[in-house]
Amino acid sequence: MRNKRIIIVAIVAFILSTGYTIADGQFKNISVYFSKINMNVNGQPMELSRESIFYNGTIYMPLRDLSETLGAEVTWDDTNRAVSLDFLLDNKGQTVFSAAKKGLYQYITIENNSIMTQMINQFKKEDMNGMKAVLARYDSLRLMARDLQDSELELIFEKMMASGELMRSGYQSKELDDYYLAWTIFNTNAGNLITLLRDRIADSIEP
Repeated sequence: MRNKRIIIVAIVAFILSTGYTIADGQFKNISVYFSKINMNVNGQPMELSRESIFYNGTIYMPLRDLSETLGAEVTWDDTNRAVSLDFLLDNKGQTVFSAAKKGLYQYITIENNSIMTQMINQFKKEDMNGMKAVLARYDSLRLMARDLQDSELELIFEKMMASGELMRSGYQSKELDDYYLAWTIFNTNAGNLITLLRDRIADSIEP
């Protein structure tokens, strides 16, 4: 019984964890069986925050866990002793959009770190042809910034691509003036990129 998997379609019940239940506004002492059960919603496992109750052949589950998993906001009206489930929250679409943006900015952050690591390795090997291929990866991030309609981020990537190429060619031809000028521009924009990405990720999780 304890390990039995149970798929719940819908059960609405109000329970006190002490083993008391409310009926017609009165307390009634009952004997119940508490157990941690497994629950699947559309084939996906869902973890319940509390144990469920078995009583008279019926399973009573935490209403809040079930409702919030299905996308509802749960509120309790103590005066009228009523539970409200709201599936039509105005901010749901914005929440999904913000979560998606956060994921994209996190991806850009990871990609930038990967590009930087590869650039260091190419300089150590003095492989300037390999460096050119690494710098080309910034173009994909620039296009992603354009899709996000983030012109500030797109401009930073354009500057990093141009200064990176000048840095590469200056190093290859031993034109040190070009190399150091390009390095200064690249390094400045690399710092600006980190700051901007940190701000964008923080902004995307604002309520």
